[in-house]
Amino acid sequence: SACKGYSGLAIRNVKVEESPAWIQRRLLACGLRPINSLVDISNYVLLELGIPNHIFDMKKIRGARIEVKRAGEALKMTTLDEMEREIHPDDTLIYDGEGPVAIAGVMGGLDSSVTEETTDIFIECANFTDAEIRKTATRLGLRTDSSQRYEKALDTHLLKRTALRLMDLILQTNPDAEAAGSLHYEGEDLSVPAQTIEIKPARISAVLGKEVPEGEVVRILESLDYGIELKGDSMTVTIPTYRATKDVEVEADIIEEIGRIIGFDNIAPEAPYTVVAPVSLTPEKKLQRAISDYMVLNRRAFEIMTYPMIGESLLNKCGWDVMNEELELVNALSRDHSRMRPSIVPSLLEAVQLNSRNEQSFTLFEIGRSYNQTEKEFSTEKNWFGAAFYSKKENPVMEAVNCMEELMSRLNLSGRLLQQPTKNLFPKDWTGLHPHEHLTVQIHGKEAGAILSIHPLLKSKLKIKGDVTLLLLDLSLFEKNELKPRTKYQPLPKFPGSDFDCTVVVSNDQEAAAVLVPIQKLRIKEITSVKIADIFALNESEKTITIRTHFLDREKTLEGAFLEESQKRIVAALEKSGFPLKK
Repeated sequence: SACKGYSGLAIRNVKVEESPAWIQRRLLACGLRPINSLVDISNYVLLELGIPNHIFDMKKIRGARIEVKRAGEALKMTTLDEMEREIHPDDTLIYDGEGPVAIAGVMGGLDSSVTEETTDIFIECANFTDAEIRKTATRLGLRTDSSQRYEKALDTHLLKRTALRLMDLILQTNPDAEAAGSLHYEGEDLSVPAQTIEIKPARISAVLGKEVPEGEVVRILESLDYGIELKGDSMTVTIPTYRATKDVEVEADIIEEIGRIIGFDNIAPEAPYTVVAPVSLTPEKKLQRAISDYMVLNRRAFEIMTYPMIGESLLNKCGWDVMNEELELVNALSRDHSRMRPSIVPSLLEAVQLNSRNEQSFTLFEIGRSYNQTEKEFSTEKNWFGAAFYSKKENPVMEAVNCMEELMSRLNLSGRLLQQPTKNLFPKDWTGLHPHEHLTVQIHGKEAGAILSIHPLLKSKLKIKGDVTLLLLDLSLFEKNELKPRTKYQPLPKFPGSDFDCTVVVSNDQEAAAVLVPIQKLRIKEITSVKIADIFALNESEKTITIRTHFLDREKTLEGAFLEESQKRIVAALEKSGFPLKK
């Protein structure tokens, strides 16, 4: 079983009543509520000596027998809090002659608990394996004062002392009580030599950076209950059993004990003898910092850090079909963090849902990872930049587009926005995609991200009142490349340029950016910029868009014939694409 040692003692002629006032005062000062004399004494000794204990009503122990063993099968048991618990076959239980009476190291059972009619009791002081108690308590969702102490590992040598202290207090409050038999113990051999550590006093001085005489080291350790045996220039330190429970295990722990007693403030600080050289940032970190700086300084955005583990419920809420069943955590702390996330989109939407309750508009962004199952590898990790633009008053899609264009310019990335759906960023037939407000971000000729508005149906499901636009960028495609300097200096043009404005008629269901495409396809090298100067609502079904094209040649003055010919080509290309000039 998980039991390392078990000590028991029976006491008769006990009377359950109120505990003495001095015990009650001390329990209240420690934050515990007094209940009755036996329960109060049990809690008092727990706080006093640190070893959990349990008091059974001896008449309720069937068959006058106590046995500690694993359950061996799945079963149910009612604990002291009157809750029915599901017991796993590997859990360690305390049994009497007919069945389980307590969950070892966690909580006692209701059937054998002490009541006001109790006259004969059985005191239990035991020690259990820390890892197993932690696993059982976590699975049952039942963390008690006892389990929290067992989880940190306790000293089996203190069981006898604890049992005798319990008997002492019980006899003080019950003069007629008497022990029935002797103190019994079963478990690991307590005569096994204690743990020892070999150490040299010179080593202690070298690590602390202060000369500590050997006699001072011996005096300090002996005052802390350590055993010392000198052997030439070294010493063998015997660890007290109550400090050998994952507290003092290695040489460094002994050195820390010495430093703690002499006082770390008494050690004069000295510069290290090693060469301290600055470490340059990796290309990935430079890219991430450049993105963070732009979003915070230029977009007034808030950076968030969400958990890379999410739950099945969030994926279902977001309509995300990729569940990452193979990437579930074996020992998940909760169902909401049970698997590695396949995308940062659900995490961003959850953050928007939370913050939209209190804010009219905001911009959030995160640089985080996604984890995807593949046939060749256990998991493929990708670094993503994701931003969420939210507003209750107006659609933030154009703000996201402007942000993406400026960010690519800042990072000196050769990219463009395409009016076509992305192929690999979202699950097939994902219900969160808006039918119209969806652009693909292409960088270095590869699909690298997307700008999309969230579908109203998904917003309604997530109870988000307002418009949400997401911006996604796969940093894994270019994060290992060094960022090139963005600023390029060139002299002011010596020759004048020329602007050409034209206004075309476009249907209201047509996107404004579409009118720029025919001019961009002409590939006239003297055209340095094409942009939309104005949009005007013409009637219920049409609008007019004014396009401004700028011509410039740095080597010569543009001739009138060339400008006239180029303007005709622009008008012809627009009319061919279904954008006639306004009459």
